Amino acid sequence: MALASAIGAVRTATWSSRLIRQKEFRALGFIGSERIAACRPHNPPVPKRHPDFHTIAKQSIELGPAPDSSLIPDSAIELLFEDAHMLVVAKPSGLLSVPGKTADKADCLISRLQKRWPDALTVHRLDQATSGVAVLARGKAAHRSLSMQFEARSVFKRYEAVADGLASADEGKINAPIGDDLTRRPLRIIDPIHGRPSVTHWKVLRRDATNHSTHFSLTPETGRTHQIRVHLAHIGHAIWGDHLYASPEVYGKSNRLMLHAAELTVSHPVTGERMSFAAGWRAG
Repeated sequence: MALASAIGAVRTATWSSRLIRQKEFRALGFIGSERIAACRPHNPPVPKRHPDFHTIAKQSIELGPAPDSSLIPDSAIELLFEDAHMLVVAKPSGLLSVPGKTADKADCLISRLQKRWPDALTVHRLDQATSGVAVLARGKAAHRSLSMQFEARSVFKRYEAVADGLASADEGKINAPIGDDLTRRPLRIIDPIHGRPSVTHWKVLRRDATNHSTHFSLTPETGRTHQIRVHLAHIGHAIWGDHLYASPEVYGKSNRLMLHAAELTVSHPVTGERMSFAAGWRAG
């Protein structure tokens, strides 16, 4: 009991110390600002934003109605592949991957699929607002094999996004650590002190001068929560329709998050065959 209390005290002290340091760095402008980029020459400078930009964005979620996933028909979930060991589907935007903590968030991809495939198990998650390719295991053995591939980063993932602004280069690499925003969950931030290593490669597919936007292809090396959303906002190209990381103006440019999991390559959990799956979308 004494040992457990001591461990709890250490964890509390560590969290408190981290929170204080994070607040100090934010006050100095070192978190979520162009100063991080200045310390990291490989990252382009990030333009200044409204100082309360995250708070404003978060208020828009709290005040607005929660998405009603019951309006999304089962037919919107496209089956891309099925065998005795795994399923691959295209998840629509607006549907949770797994159930939330409250009853109004029980409707999700896995609960719907388990009605037809009771042995289906979640391997990875797409954000509720993100559409695209998702793989699910059938049975514990397949789940273990597929999960290990994600942990070993042997899975190839490619996303597409429509983001604000015209990219000045044709391709690049974002290497910026991502951590929790301890005072504004569930937001994530660029945190050079406590953030976890996070790398995203990007290429320009198309620039739209009329709408002042760029259509990106993105390949993440790591799989942090909200990684692509945070990284694109970090380099000054927030994704259209992003209620967490875009300004109210950019958020209002689309009625959905313009982020799509376009391609996924995994090894079959039993045969080991390398298999690629793709799901198209309308990028605008």
